[in-house]
Amino acid sequence: NLPIKTTNASTAEGNKSYKFMIYDKQRQVSKTYTDIPAIEKEGLWEASHGIARLEIQCQKGKVQSIAKNLPSRAIFNYLDESIAGKIIHQHYQKAVHYGNFYSLYYAKKKIADASLSSHKQKQLIQFLQLIAQTRHLDKAKEQFLTGTKIKRTPLLVKGSANTFRKRLQELAELNINPMLLTKESKLKFFQNPLQIPNASCFDQI
Repeated sequence: NLPIKTTNASTAEGNKSYKFMIYDKQRQVSKTYTDIPAIEKEGLWEASHGIARLEIQCQKGKVQSIAKNLPSRAIFNYLDESIAGKIIHQHYQKAVHYGNFYSLYYAKKKIADASLSSHKQKQLIQFLQLIAQTRHLDKAKEQFLTGTKIKRTPLLVKGSANTFRKRLQELAELNINPMLLTKESKLKFFQNPLQIPNASCFDQI
């Protein structure tokens, strides 16, 4: 895999098959649209205000893989919305995950209000605390497998890879994204722009 590159305005990751990017569209217009009339660029700049663009670039190997399931390689076959939907949701789930974004405090409240046993609530809250202190799912997984204490507490969080996946699924069922909003963001809640898709939209590929 290519290294994850993140700035205040963008994030990107990928491998030889694809590149997944989320970036500030207005900043991209400012930096790259240098060969169009100023008035046209100004219009694009204004229209892109507040837009975070999600883009997935499929490399040659990925395109060839998609082509195997198409009736022909005619260009219009690649424009099928079900193909785009499958690719977007597959990579979005891996990179961003589903579920709305909460601060740790409000995620705890949502878990406390759910119809779960007190033991399960504690497990999920401790799981989120681990992710919050690492700020990265891959790092959180490494620490979960080896066993790590929650900062400023005696609590040790440890489990298997299957348990880690199970915790992610349990959060998804509560519509909670595992990546929490930071204190620096000053946000309590942010609705995920993509929701869990209907599996039927993937039938064609």
